[in-house]
Amino acid sequence: MVIRYHVANAIRFYNVSSKEGAFDELYWNVTGNSWTMPIDNVHARVVLPGDVTPTRTAVYTGVYGSIATDAKIEKHGNVVDFTFLRGLYPYEGTTIGVGWPAGHISSRPSEGSERLAEAAQWSPLLIPFVVFILVFRTWQKHGRDPKEGSIDVRYEPVKGASPAELGTLIDNTADMQDITATLVDLAVRGFLKIEEITESHLLGLSKSTDYIIYIVRERSGWTGLKRHEERYLSTLTTIAPDGHKVKISELREKFYTSLPTIRNAIYDSLVSSAYYLERPDKVRQKWVGLGVLSTVIAIGLSLLALKFMWTAVSPVAIALGFALCTPIFLIFGLLMPARTIAGARAREATLGFKEFLSRVEEERYKKMITSPEMFERFLPYAMAFGVADKWAKAFENMYREPPTWYVGGTGQFNAVSFSHRIGSMSSAAASSMSSSPSSSGSGGGGSS
Repeated sequence: MVIRYHVANAIRFYNVSSKEGAFDELYWNVTGNSWTMPIDNVHARVVLPGDVTPTRTAVYTGVYGSIATDAKIEKHGNVVDFTFLRGLYPYEGTTIGVGWPAGHISSRPSEGSERLAEAAQWSPLLIPFVVFILVFRTWQKHGRDPKEGSIDVRYEPVKGASPAELGTLIDNTADMQDITATLVDLAVRGFLKIEEITESHLLGLSKSTDYIIYIVRERSGWTGLKRHEERYLSTLTTIAPDGHKVKISELREKFYTSLPTIRNAIYDSLVSSAYYLERPDKVRQKWVGLGVLSTVIAIGLSLLALKFMWTAVSPVAIALGFALCTPIFLIFGLLMPARTIAGARAREATLGFKEFLSRVEEERYKKMITSPEMFERFLPYAMAFGVADKWAKAFENMYREPPTWYVGGTGQFNAVSFSHRIGSMSSAAASSMSSSPSSSGSGGGGSS
C-alpha cells in the first residue's frame, strides 16, 4: 500500500549569508518519537528531480534530541537511500536531511523576504508597546484625577465624612488602618467602650494584654451611623458571646468575614458622595483581571504554537509579548482609580486637615487647640492618617484626664502614653479582625 500526501513548508532555505552558504534542504522526521510500539525495520528514500544532485546528507536516530547515526546512507545520482542498522524502541525516532544547491525551486524566497519573515516571527514583541500606548491613553482620558489645586491647612475634617472614608479617599484603599480608626471613632461617639486588661498565664509566669469591647448602646440607639459603622457594630454584637461585650482576641477567625462588606460600604459611600464615578477597588480588579488574562493568553497561544508548529511567529515571542503586558496592566491598575472634581477637592481638604494634625505642635497652629476634648474628637482621623503620635504630642500638657470610653493602663496618664496604648490596641484589633482560618497544602540539532 502506498499513501501519498502533500506537506507545506517541508523545505528549509539557507541564504548566502548563512554559515553553510546558499542551499535548500529537506529535513524530515521519518517516524516521529511518539510511537509506543517498537519498529523492526526502517528504510527511507529521497528522490530529487533528475537534474538535481544531493550535496548534503544527514541522519539521526534514537530518542528526542539524540545525535546517534545508526544508519547507512547511499547516494545514486538524484536518489538518496537511508537504511537503518537496527530497529527502534518505543519513543525512538528517525530524522533525515538531504540538501542540494540553491536555485532549483522557483518559489524560493529572496534573502530580503526571508529576513522579513524572520523579523515577523518576533513581531509579538511589539504587543506590549501597543498595549502601553492604549493603556496610557485610557489613563489620560479616564484614570487621571482633576488637576490638583493648592493644599491649604484645614482645621476641621470634611463635613459629614468619617475617618475611614477620608483615609480611603487619600490613597484609594480602605485598609485596616481606616477600619480600626472606625473602632475608636465609635467609642469616642459613645457607641462603644474599650477596657484594657492584663491576663496571666502559666501560673502567673507570663502575662499578655487583651482588650474588651463593650457595646454600650442597644441596637435601637444606633442612630446617625453610616452603613459601614452600622455593619461594624452589628458584627461585634453578633460575635459577642452575650451580645454586649467581646474581647479583641475573640474576633480572630470570625470578624474577617465581615471585612468585605465593611469595605464595600466605605467605597459605596464615597461613590454616593460623588467623590468617585466608580469604586476604586472595582477599577483595580478590572485591570488585575486584564493582567491575569494576558498571562493566560501568553501560556495558551505559546502552547498552541508549539503543538501545531506555527512557523509564522515564534512561541517565545508570543509568550514574552503577552506576558510583558501583565505588569503594564497591574501598574496602571494602581493608577486608574480616578476621583471626580468633588473628590479631588475633598482630598485636598483632607490633606490640609492631615497637615494640621501632623504639625499642630508648631507655634502657629497651637493656638487652634481650643480644648482637651478636641484631642478625642480628632484622634480617629489622626489614626486613619497615620499621625496619631504627632497629634497626641501637642496635648501632652493639656490632656491629663483619661477618657470615659477607655479604661485600663498603668502609670501617670498623659496624651502621648495614651496614644501609644491606643496604637497597641489598634494593632491588636487589626491582627484579630483580619485573621482567617489557616490552610495547609502539599506539592511537591538532533532527532526532532
